[in-house]
Amino acid sequence: LARPEEVLSRQRTAELVRLLAAGDKSAADALFDGLLATRQANTYHLSVMLKACSGSDVQRALLRRAEEGGVVPDVSTYNVMLGRLRVEGRGQEVADLRAEMQRRGIEPDKLTHAVLARPEEVLSRQR
Repeated sequence: LARPEEVLSRQRTAELVRLLAAGDKSAADALFDGLLATRQANTYHLSVMLKACSGSDVQRALLRRAEEGGVVPDVSTYNVMLGRLRVEGRGQEVADLRAEMQRRGIEPDKLTHAVLARPEEVLSRQR
């Protein structure tokens, strides 16, 4: 059986997804800010919110805030950010982020490799 805090975390993740799908980013931001303020935010919540960011600069600022709120980024965090940087055509920043992952001891996974292998023609259609 799942522990109560795990159940609550999944419920909050689902609520963030629901709010964002409904176009209510301000409510999702408020919920995430509350989770950060009470140090209840986790990497699942962060990944959901990173996907809703308008660009990689906004993602980076959100990551800094999340880390200040006690969230420890993991490979899923970096996969979202690497994907956005690739779509934006920011190759040097992709290399810098990969180096940051290595410094932090975060191992790339299958999704990381898929994000990095995405062909330029696919990325250009996403711009």
